[in-house]
Amino acid sequence: MAWEKVTLPIEYGGVGLGSFLDTNLAMLVKWWWRFKLEQGVLSRKVVWSFIAALVHWILFLDCLQMRVRGTKS
Repeated sequence: MAWEKVTLPIEYGGVGLGSFLDTNLAMLVKWWWRFKLEQGVLSRKVVWSFIAALVHWILFLDCLQMRVRGTKS
């Protein structure tokens, strides 16, 4: 069975699952909206700490690479 047929509504002969791409996009937009609005929730703090650690790690690696090449920042 073709995926296009599976995602069609039941009224049109499909299985009625809906598009996973559309569902995923909607969930990501909802998550981003809540992330921007809800400042003090634990999930936001965890995500921000992960992003901060990743940025610091990238900057650290960049500094190491510049030292190996002999250039200064």
